[in-house]
Amino acid sequence: MNQDNVKERVLAASSALFEKQGFSNTSLEQILAEAKCSKSAFYHVFESKDELAAAWFADSVYAEWFAGMQSRKELSAVDKLREFNDVFLRLTEQTFDVSRAAALCRHQVSSVKRNYYLDSARPYNRIICSLILEGQKRGEIRGDVSHVELAKVYCLLHRGLVFDWCLSEGAYSLLEFGRRATDLCLRGFLPLERGKRN
Repeated sequence: MNQDNVKERVLAASSALFEKQGFSNTSLEQILAEAKCSKSAFYHVFESKDELAAAWFADSVYAEWFAGMQSRKELSAVDKLREFNDVFLRLTEQTFDVSRAAALCRHQVSSVKRNYYLDSARPYNRIICSLILEGQKRGEIRGDVSHVELAKVYCLLHRGLVFDWCLSEGAYSLLEFGRRATDLCLRGFLPLERGKRN
């Protein structure tokens, strides 16, 4: 059985089942039956059901957003980072139930493939670094801290927001709270003289 074919069928089946039943209410057996896939073929391609939570998080959504953002020269880099934050948080909250988001957190920590999340070539990470560099070149974002360090802070904020949302079992709007937290964080990205005024 072709590995790409298995991956495609399992991802399609799991996405449909997760959307219909939720992540925690969907068993691996249901996914395999829907995908018409054996357990051994599944484990040849995926580490666990938790990896399916991560597999959905397609960077293509971010890349598409970024392509559309390129023409929006009137926005500052900080405003673009705020908008990117909204895309990330809205996508997470609307597409994931808390158990699926928790599975994503587990997978990121336990997976041998965790380097993907930190890979500078990953579209999510490239977009954040690109926006920060753009802001530094335009004098909108402080230049006394490297773009790599600022990007790490921004990414840590995202991971922390999702983790806390899972811990509190989705008791609050991830988008609304995330906007406030991101705004506070981005104030620290402003050049020192501008940051003091805010």
